[in-house]
Amino acid sequence: MRYSFADHGDGTGTFTWRVPERRKDSDYTVKVTADNGVQTPVVDSFDISVIDINAPRIEPLEDRIVAERDRISVDVVAHDFDGFDTIMLDAILYRPNGQLANPARYDFVDRGDGTGQFIWNTPTRASDGDYRLEILADDGDNHVVRSDMTITVLDIDDLAIA
Repeated sequence: MRYSFADHGDGTGTFTWRVPERRKDSDYTVKVTADNGVQTPVVDSFDISVIDINAPRIEPLEDRIVAERDRISVDVVAHDFDGFDTIMLDAILYRPNGQLANPARYDFVDRGDGTGQFIWNTPTRASDGDYRLEILADDGDNHVVRSDMTITVLDIDDLAIA
């Protein structure tokens, strides 16, 4: 561990410590001894709690417009800025009425490297509306971030035939 203590010579001092990069979410106890060379030294301690705050980040997702029966593919990229965590990705699709879509009707592949792909063959007839796709990125250190996009499914009967 890297630390230092500067004695200011007036009964005060400055403790400086660099948090170890690979030891996140830990508690540390610092023991301090004051000794004036005359009286019995005084020993005290204090605790430092280190909390990892480096949540992953999901690259922005752009809303899409598709027709019923179209296949849509959305590539997902997430980053871990401290570089030590494996990011787990997942996807949830919500129907226009806000209910969860049946997960058996779409696929999400987490490639295990911070990237993934959502694939969905949009439903047929009477399935138009705005669907909400929610992407989740979890770094395994209690940091879960979410990013949403809207997939607007157009009714093919309403589309003009050229």
